[in-house]
Amino acid sequence: MKLFKYHNVCDKTNFNQVINNLKNIKIYHIQNDNDEVSFYSNQKIDFDGVLSTNLLYMLYKKVIIPNIIFIFGIIVMFSIIYTTPNYIRSIQYEKDSIKDNVVWEYVENQVINNKNIDNLNELSKELSIKFSHYAFIEVYKRGSVIYINIEMEDTVNKPNLNDTIKGDFISKYDAYIEQIIIERGTVVTSLNTTVKKGDLLVSGNLIYNTNPQDKSQYVCPKGVIIGRVIDQKVYKIKKETQFLTYNGSFKKRKKYYLFNKSLNNTVYVDENSLIIENNIFNIKNILKITNEITYFKEKTAFTYDINTVKDYTESLIYYELEKNRVCEYEKIHQIKLLNIKETHEYFEVFYLVEKSVNLVYFKEIQ
Repeated sequence: MKLFKYHNVCDKTNFNQVINNLKNIKIYHIQNDNDEVSFYSNQKIDFDGVLSTNLLYMLYKKVIIPNIIFIFGIIVMFSIIYTTPNYIRSIQYEKDSIKDNVVWEYVENQVINNKNIDNLNELSKELSIKFSHYAFIEVYKRGSVIYINIEMEDTVNKPNLNDTIKGDFISKYDAYIEQIIIERGTVVTSLNTTVKKGDLLVSGNLIYNTNPQDKSQYVCPKGVIIGRVIDQKVYKIKKETQFLTYNGSFKKRKKYYLFNKSLNNTVYVDENSLIIENNIFNIKNILKITNEITYFKEKTAFTYDINTVKDYTESLIYYELEKNRVCEYEKIHQIKLLNIKETHEYFEVFYLVEKSVNLVYFKEIQ
């Protein structure tokens, strides 16, 4: 590759003289702009009327010096990222992960405060045992970011209402109404009001406002009503317990399907393990590629103390919200620990929880 070391500028007359006197000097990229000629050379040209400038010097003077502070900052930043294995820029949830503030704070304390990132697989195993109500908790590092992935194995069988069933929505809680998102039915409450448990929220009677006694135009309501609730939670937890829990080990592989028939060899998996498949590529189920992850279980003994039972039960509050979630607007606002009672075999933990949840409960009419 030709290496240019100098940039030269002169007028046409001087350029013609330079050409006639050059011996071992090579010139390239000659450009003519009116009466001025510019070109590059592999050596400096000492000739009257020719301005010959070293390209490295030009770079140093026009680019590096004016931006020296910025360049130094970039060098320092990348040096920290690539030369310091313990550098953590942030902690994030993996896409589609369950969100649990207790798990987040535990990970933050371990990897930020205690710099415990040497074996994140062990931390994943510890979390899966400590918070055994989740199917699996994985913590891993990519670049300078720590990712948390929380999987939930079981879900509540939410009622799939038949549109032909007539009924109303009543409130499951004493609550303050924050949002009303109703697609079908007659709303009989309003925003920024309080309701009692059992109050009518949405009537399936489409003419309720004009003739509530006429049931000829009854439908099945559809939608959600979000209300702020203050709920008391009590958990009774056995101090010493044994259970099957995910041990932090998992196996990933890609699976290929042709006309919904797997092309991969069948792999034996223990019935207590969990297999999760996520679509990567799919052409109308003719050709499909999935990412399969198998999480493995083992029998584990665990003894709760007053600190671990507090973390466990507080995490259960987030778990129950996610397990019953029907709307993105549902969330926990505040968790207040009221009391912990201890016996020889059990802990009993009392909380006051402020949360926004879906209030509606379907009540069929005859």
